[in-house]
Amino acid sequence: MKSLQKGFTLIELMIVIVIIAILAATALPLYQDYICKSQVNRANGEISAAKDMADVALFERKSISPVSEAEGLNSAWDGYESLGLGAEGQAAPSDVENNPRSNVLQQVKVDGNFAQAPKDIGGGAKANNEAEASGNIIATFGNKAHNNIHSATLTYSRDADGMWTCIIEKGNSKFKNKFVPANCTIKGSNTP
Repeated sequence: MKSLQKGFTLIELMIVIVIIAILAATALPLYQDYICKSQVNRANGEISAAKDMADVALFERKSISPVSEAEGLNSAWDGYESLGLGAEGQAAPSDVENNPRSNVLQQVKVDGNFAQAPKDIGGGAKANNEAEASGNIIATFGNKAHNNIHSATLTYSRDADGMWTCIIEKGNSKFKNKFVPANCTIKGSNTP
């Protein structure tokens, strides 16, 4: 009697392994790029929401701070409108800058004349006299951000006419042009 062969030959197994390796080699870079783009879009959404809150605060003639709503009760923030970018328990602006709420951001700063301390307007009330203020909300990628975007900055700048522009600076990161959100422009030397 003749016995039938059962199972796979070595060459068949090697072919399957090579096919799986080729698929993995092409899929992994695409997945990494997807992660980077989603982290940039997440940070862009958070900062974009903060810029809308900044506009509302400026129309109400208030100064702006990056702290969360809960911190508005802290006396260090009297007269400021919160952008909700800081983690809970912030005591001073420097704490917020170095401890943002987002886990993909290392630092969030608010600067320009809309971040100036509110002026006393009498009767215990404080207000920002710059209704047409200009300034920046600057977010630096870090913490749990992907290595390709680590140290890049996302900046929303407001001019005196109330127009916002978004600029991403690559810095020392391996930031690719395809990570840039539609409403932003890129600034930096390395262009993959």
